[in-house]
Amino acid sequence: TNRVDGVGVGGVGILYGVDGAGTARDNLAINQQLGFQISDSAFPELVDNTVESASVAGFLIQGEAAPELSGNECSTEPGIVVLEEAEPVLGDNACLVTR
Repeated sequence: TNRVDGVGVGGVGILYGVDGAGTARDNLAINQQLGFQISDSAFPELVDNTVESASVAGFLIQGEAAPELSGNECSTEPGIVVLEEAEPVLGDNACLVTR
């Protein structure tokens, strides 16, 4: 498990942009503005990640991004924010979704 702690800085825990891909699994993003940001045409798989104490959102998905999210947990609201033309595949996540 990776722990990405933004205490004192608080930006973005994990960022996927342009056409970024791959899998982010079992990460903890804490004390960030955004736990995860997925933008442009990125299409990563985000599995079993946890976001705690995010001031803006747990997961921000925007642009034309098409990530797959499953098994993620958010202790912050909003949990998953979907903007613009983004089309995520949302499996079973313990996060409030806002569109």
